[in-house]
Amino acid sequence: MLLYIGFAVLLINLVFLLAKWFAPESELLNSFNKPSHFWWTQIVLLLLSFTIIAGHYYGLSKAQWYTSPIFQKDSQLYVGNKNGPAILHESFPFAESPFETEIFIPGSRDGANAVLTGVSEDGNTIDPITVTMNNQTSPLTITFPDEGQWRIDVGYDGTERGSIVLEVK
Repeated sequence: MLLYIGFAVLLINLVFLLAKWFAPESELLNSFNKPSHFWWTQIVLLLLSFTIIAGHYYGLSKAQWYTSPIFQKDSQLYVGNKNGPAILHESFPFAESPFETEIFIPGSRDGANAVLTGVSEDGNTIDPITVTMNNQTSPLTITFPDEGQWRIDVGYDGTERGSIVLEVK
C-alpha cells in the first residue's frame, strides 16, 4: 500500500513539473506566489515520495520476522500458514530445552523428507533437521540455543515451502 501511495505522490510531482514545462502560465502554477515556492514544493513532494517508498521496503524487510499466526485445524491449534508449513501449538518453546511438537506440511507425501533450518533474528543458527513425513505430519524435537525470534525455514522436494516464526522464551 505504501508503494502505491509513494508512486501517487511521485506522479503528482511529475504533473507539476510537466505543467511548469508545457503551461507555465496555467492556473495550476499561478497558485504559487513565488517561483521559489514552486521549487520548494517539488523538493518536499520528491522527498515525501522517496520516504514513503523507502518505508514500504523497510516494512518488507521486517515482515519476515513477524510472529506466525495461530490457526485452528481439526480442533487443534497450529502456528504457521494455513496453506503452508505449520507446527502444532501445545506449548511455548523455551531456550535451551527440547521443544517437542509436530510439523504439518500440506501436500507432502508419505515417506518423503523435509529439511528444517532455524535462524534467529540475531543471526544464530541451528543445525538443519531432516524429518520424514507421514500423512502430511511428522514429530519434531528442536532445541533453540537462546531466546528471541526464531524463523524455521521449511524445505521440501528441493524447494522452499515457507517459514514459521516463533517467539522463544
